[in-house]
Amino acid sequence: MTDYTRVVTHTDFDGVVSALLVRDIFDIEHVVFAEPWMLQKKEFPVRAGDVIVDLPYGEGCALWIDHHATSEADKDKGILDTTAKSCARVIFEQYKAEYPQLEKFADLVDATDKIDSAAFTKEDLEHPDVYGKLSMAIRGDNKYKDDEFRHFLLNMLAFQTPEQVIQQPIIKARVQEKLRQHEDWRRRIKEFVEIKGAVIFVDRTKAPEDLPRGQPFWLYLMYPGKAVHLTVDNMKYEKDKVKISCGENIFDDANSVDIGALMQTYGGGGHKAAGGCSIAREDKEKVVEELINAINEGNA
Repeated sequence: MTDYTRVVTHTDFDGVVSALLVRDIFDIEHVVFAEPWMLQKKEFPVRAGDVIVDLPYGEGCALWIDHHATSEADKDKGILDTTAKSCARVIFEQYKAEYPQLEKFADLVDATDKIDSAAFTKEDLEHPDVYGKLSMAIRGDNKYKDDEFRHFLLNMLAFQTPEQVIQQPIIKARVQEKLRQHEDWRRRIKEFVEIKGAVIFVDRTKAPEDLPRGQPFWLYLMYPGKAVHLTVDNMKYEKDKVKISCGENIFDDANSVDIGALMQTYGGGGHKAAGGCSIAREDKEKVVEELINAINEGNA
């Protein structure tokens, strides 16, 4: 265990909870947040003592734990369970017998399963519970501030219940701001939506910078019956690239395309129901057209 010196984890809610569990098990203080493409394209400097969770395998790490379907090629290099609904679940089930103190996080892991597998109802979207609100607050548009918030949330969840955590002034203020931004997003997002057959296509690269982030699953309520949403977005710190994310309709069984596998062909990955990739900005139009054609052909 003394060989484990740093946790490298994803920037989403599953990544935060996964880091919380690993830190509790191995008594690691140092946590770093990274995006999947950084590992896939070997742009993240992996260290010998790294425990990498909820991310693609990084050559040279001490331990790797994941649940993404597109990580199958590296299954012999660590702990991988592609049937798990979250990476937090993989960690919890792997270590709870040896570290029974993890039971205090059982409800949090259950909530992480629901969030990471997008097992939401319309009621969940309209009236998010404490876990839903915390997960909405994870990501923003400033990596430094976002990472700072993730670290604070991680530290609070280590010794307080989610109900107590959300009352912390810093977290409460951020949650309220994210809820306000989401309402603004709902009012304005239709200006940047195009319906391309079975695809709800959102081009955020054409949107003004003040368009906030919203809950993309709302798109399925706005445009019922469509198979997937496909969003292309700017990358703030990589001006020559754009980020593509895709997810299937959580309220309708309309999609039959393996999204993670499709994204893997463009250097990304994910699950059958959701995935993403980053590509050169100059290839945006070509790749978006190819993705939309593949999705529509697969759902014909």
